[in-house]
Amino acid sequence: MALFWRSNRSEQAKNKNTVPTVEANQPLNPFTEIQVFTDHTDIVRQILKVDATRCVSSSDDCTVILWDVELGILFTFVGHSRPVTCMLCYVSENTELLATGSSDKTIRIWNLHTGECAQTVTEHASNIKCLVSISSSELFCSASEELCLWDTDWKIVHKIRPNEDVQMNHILVLSDDRLVVSAATKLTLYKIILIGDVYRLQILKNCLPHHRENIRCLVSISDSVFCSASLDGAISVWSTHALNCTQELNKFEDYKEHYNFPHSVQYLLPIQERYVFAAIANGFSLYDVFTGKCLVNMSNAHFSSVTSLAMIYGGEFLASSSEDGTIRLWGCNEKHSPTTEATSEFKKELSHFFGNNLQSTSPPKQPYQPSLLGQCMAHSGAINAFLDCGREGLVSCGADSLLIMWKDGIRQSSKRNNLIRESLLLNGCMDELTVSSVHLAC
Repeated sequence: MALFWRSNRSEQAKNKNTVPTVEANQPLNPFTEIQVFTDHTDIVRQILKVDATRCVSSSDDCTVILWDVELGILFTFVGHSRPVTCMLCYVSENTELLATGSSDKTIRIWNLHTGECAQTVTEHASNIKCLVSISSSELFCSASEELCLWDTDWKIVHKIRPNEDVQMNHILVLSDDRLVVSAATKLTLYKIILIGDVYRLQILKNCLPHHRENIRCLVSISDSVFCSASLDGAISVWSTHALNCTQELNKFEDYKEHYNFPHSVQYLLPIQERYVFAAIANGFSLYDVFTGKCLVNMSNAHFSSVTSLAMIYGGEFLASSSEDGTIRLWGCNEKHSPTTEATSEFKKELSHFFGNNLQSTSPPKQPYQPSLLGQCMAHSGAINAFLDCGREGLVSCGADSLLIMWKDGIRQSSKRNNLIRESLLLNGCMDELTVSSVHLAC
């Protein structure tokens, strides 16, 4: 099943002459087979990896589904009365559990082995936006208009509500039981402290300066650095120790408010504790967070906003998904053997991506523009997220309510051949030599 779609929005028409097009036969694109799952009935917003072969998806149809990338659906978790907005996988007493937060103001705990709802938590008074695990203290934290701290049994430990009624959207866990929380344009640092035998949340610092527009992304780069990014396009690099801003990337000094936010940052992808890919409007860029230098700039990678990024196939491709309904694969279209000096500066993940454009220990003098190596197109609407499943392929979800598994055709063909060979040997239909001949013929 394949569905093809292209939006005719005015901004797409304006950019159509500068957006790269892919070769018709796409010889470097490994994803030549797809499997389409139609079990959700409304927009699928998120996909979360459970392990090497399983993932969970959440939808506006109020359900969460557990999938096996080979077998398909395992369980459908039904219980929320409003869309699921966040998910968290964890292990408790040797049991794999999934916590889901919803705009119905509840958190539900699901057993991934049985599919049953083990617990429902109702202490929140508004939509729940994020869930995190704080492993150093064996606690959980959730955010809505209040910040809640939970013990391992999901009993409330402490609740704190800022003075203003603003929705908190992101929580980033730092070392030493510290949390950075975003709300609108503001970042706040919290500390988990132990008073007697009771944990409490304490405000340590309201980070300044604020972003000019609402914060869209908050990610850790390394133990010493994290980044935040906002609708105006600004990316701030922060020291986790001093909590001061050390770099400002992609900032427009002459920025003017615009209802369409033409420079919005939708996604941040940390790379090897020094670099960050940013999905900015219809394109993406790669920055060195220490020097502030832009190493890659592809401003018109898609016809609509880029929604997610991932390095896949051991760094051979950068994959980007978009509201235009496609996943695009970027990289170097030349066969290469990076020099020792190059791989010492950029580890294997980025040396594959830069190819022969990386010839020394110094980053490129001009921003590199990667080649478009392939395109995956089967969704009939915006792609909201995708997940790298290693050599098994990719899983994407979108506004068309579909989950699509993109598979390496050569790998799948080899697996089918092996199954046929094993079946023939098991049934005694042929001897080893004959089966090998059949295998080679396939």
